[in-house]
Amino acid sequence: MDNLNAVTLSVNGLDYRGWTKVSISAGIERQSRDFKLDVTWRWPGQDTEIPVRQGDYCQVRIGDDLVLSGWIYSTPVSYDSKSVNRAIAGRSVTSDLVDCSAINKPG
Repeated sequence: MDNLNAVTLSVNGLDYRGWTKVSISAGIERQSRDFKLDVTWRWPGQDTEIPVRQGDYCQVRIGDDLVLSGWIYSTPVSYDSKSVNRAIAGRSVTSDLVDCSAINKPG
């Protein structure tokens, strides 16, 4: 993949690549963007486990373009008899507004 389209996740001063699947969602009807990146466990040049935790601040870029600044929401691990899969999911900082917004119930 060329660097213009490479998706990079920056967390805790480190940049990560090596995704097996990428999903980044945004829409005019939504207040916050979200992402889910399926991760390879290791890739050439990487000698430690990815130290990403729920609640960590993150940035997602496509090439040099910043598309999302926000928080790690979850780091799910799933497995079956043939494989182990890890993902990193997050939401933009505007999710703070969504999560704390009041619901008006007139009456």
